Amino acid sequence: MVAPLPTKLSPMSLEPKNQKLLDSIRANFLFRLRPDSLPPDMRPEWRIAVLILALNKCGYGGKMTLKKAHVVNWGVRDQSTRETFLRMMSGNRQLEDVVVRFDPAFNRALDFAAGEKLVSMEKKTTGLVIELLDAGRKLGEVLDKFDDCLKNEREFFETVKKIPEAKIEELLEWETKS
Repeated sequence: MVAPLPTKLSPMSLEPKNQKLLDSIRANFLFRLRPDSLPPDMRPEWRIAVLILALNKCGYGGKMTLKKAHVVNWGVRDQSTRETFLRMMSGNRQLEDVVVRFDPAFNRALDFAAGEKLVSMEKKTTGLVIELLDAGRKLGEVLDKFDDCLKNEREFFETVKKIPEAKIEELLEWETKS
């Protein structure tokens, strides 16, 4: 979209020195609307796919608590968080380790997944429990068929397997065992 430079603006809108500057520029400006690039871990589609994989691989019977889902979502984000997560799971927690972060964007992806009937959420005495529904299981099967799709994430979940709830609580504690 090409927007021509206005020749004169209302005298009230510009100070005299700005009007002189504007009058001295004799060029047309070209404005293009370009999308902002989002890293994959910020895209809802990636988060939904990761949620489905996590429920398939790390959940018990396709179920997990919201706390566990947030911890796994944090752990899978990139290579450094994967390494930190695995080290902390093995009991080697260090003082400089970042505390697990609960990401509000993950909650939004969870809402989308529930809206698409991929998962259901049920409030229990232990907290909110997320369960994989039939459509989510089918999507998980489709995701598993692609060798190059979410390869790092799938390898991470294969390494982690099932995570006991007690281990999640331990990861969320502020103290270290050193």
